[in-house]
Amino acid sequence: MSFGTAPGSQGTEVRVRLRYEPVEGKLGALVARLFGEEPAQQVARDLRRLKQILEAGEVATGARRLP
Repeated sequence: MSFGTAPGSQGTEVRVRLRYEPVEGKLGALVARLFGEEPAQQVARDLRRLKQILEAGEVATGARRLP
């Protein structure tokens, strides 16, 4: 993982380099993708959460807080 200045100095760019070899080859990759467990999907989810935490101090859940 590396961090750098985004184009136009519009924030920070995060780059993730991942090597993934599914246990059962192409079939394993397909099953993982169908269940949302493929590493690229997981990394994208994790990076969205990181962005929310860094920008807002918390992860947005969509749930309303009661007083």
